[in-house]
Amino acid sequence: MPLAAMAADYAPGEFLLGLREGARFESLDELNSRFKAKIAESMVEVGVYRVTIGEGSDVLATVEAYRKSDKVRFAEPNAILGAGAASVDRAPGMQAPHVPIEDFQAATLSPERFFDGLSRNAGSGLSVLRVANCTPGLDCPEAPKKKKPSCEEGLDCPDQPRHRPQPKPAPRQPACTPGLDCDGDRPQPTPGRGDGRDRAPAPPNYKPRPTQPPTHWPAPPSRVPFFDNPNDISMWHRYSGSLAETWAGDWYYGEWAWNPGSARISRGGLETGVSQGQRYNATLTAEQNRLKSRRLWRRYWRWVPVGNCYTDEWNNVSCDDWAIEYAWIYIGETESHTVTGQRRSVDVVVEFSNDKPLLKWDTETLYVKYDGQGQVWVESGSDAAFKYTYAERRVDEWAGRAYINLVPGDRILKAPEASKVNVQLLTENWQLKLRFRDYRASDYQNTRLELRVSVYKLDERDVAEFRKDHKKVFEHTFAYDIRGSRPEGHVESYAFDIPVGVVPPRSGKYFIGEWSFRRIASPISSQDWVSGPANKVPVAH
Repeated sequence: MPLAAMAADYAPGEFLLGLREGARFESLDELNSRFKAKIAESMVEVGVYRVTIGEGSDVLATVEAYRKSDKVRFAEPNAILGAGAASVDRAPGMQAPHVPIEDFQAATLSPERFFDGLSRNAGSGLSVLRVANCTPGLDCPEAPKKKKPSCEEGLDCPDQPRHRPQPKPAPRQPACTPGLDCDGDRPQPTPGRGDGRDRAPAPPNYKPRPTQPPTHWPAPPSRVPFFDNPNDISMWHRYSGSLAETWAGDWYYGEWAWNPGSARISRGGLETGVSQGQRYNATLTAEQNRLKSRRLWRRYWRWVPVGNCYTDEWNNVSCDDWAIEYAWIYIGETESHTVTGQRRSVDVVVEFSNDKPLLKWDTETLYVKYDGQGQVWVESGSDAAFKYTYAERRVDEWAGRAYINLVPGDRILKAPEASKVNVQLLTENWQLKLRFRDYRASDYQNTRLELRVSVYKLDERDVAEFRKDHKKVFEHTFAYDIRGSRPEGHVESYAFDIPVGVVPPRSGKYFIGEWSFRRIASPISSQDWVSGPANKVPVAH
């Protein structure tokens, strides 16, 4: 019977709604607002809702609108089944999966509203009611009524002995679950739905998802999809067969930028073997560069279902068959190259005016550069000896020439040489003493040399390694003023001894653990502390 013809057999202003797995009533905001729909009652166990609609809304039109949503499993008017209701015909296109068989059995048993019949069974975890072979009150034969006795058997009937009433026996538990594994009641899986809500076992010819690659790789189709950083990358596998593995995208080019041309100038003192020149020539070439890059897609594959599928309660999928799907996937890998464009060159001359001599052990590095756009300049390296300024700087790009004149300023103070101060631990007349030697004393006249040193006694139980946890017997800081000068050709070193003063003298072995020095008030070096190497040679005492 069409729905329009049965309008009088349905409760006005409400209908029954079943949602698909994962869908929520709130996700139907557009429909709910249009028909002013609200949940009146809900049966979570069967996924059914009794929904009321606004005054003036047509029930049949509302049902038809809700059926068109892909989130709706079924939508039906709330039928009032009584003696005059022989059957309920579904609208065209509405198949059995819209209403589970348990719900329909409950509806056909009770003469009340379908949803009210379900509500009485809510606490039993969706119990399935037995369906009568006839409609009560319509075509079922009247059963003879049992005459009520005038007495209670076993209590006050004259022909029965008096005894206490016995409790009723507990109902016998069935050997199967109605609606699931009882004969004739097992719901069949819905082909193609694959949601596993019916929990019926998969057909025996269904195949689980393969866990290994195929033995034969099918040829890829002419059009293979492209994916950028897919969320389900764990379902894909990197292809390693004979097919091409990489798809390169279009090249993307950056902006042009000039890369300056550069040349190095090295100068040094008398002991370095590098001359301190006054004039230097170089040819500088600047060029335009830009970066080109492109994305790289790698070939991946995965198993995809074919035909009908079934998902069990553990989310294991079984299907009629499985096939291979290919795709190009980008996961952030790129290919980049530098492109060279226009070039420009100039011949540059660098001169030093009012130059100052470098220290005999000192070196410095300067870099002269040209940017290809009319600018030349000099950059000092980390070992520069002076702060330089420009006396003159000019460029003639048409002639390809440039000129720079530098003037040295204040000296840049560096840390003194670590190898030019030495310390030794000696014994003399059964006394320990430290002997310091300064190989740059003549260059540091009228300055002060500060030293600090620690002496340890060797633990005889561990003679293989000198550790700082040995007993420290001496730690002190000394200051030594460097005065006077040495004649030309004399050995340029000063030596002085400092007693350690281990009192009373004791036998054992001693060594220098750590020591350092610095130069105070020097115009040619900084006042930074410089660490010397530890004296690992034990001295017997």
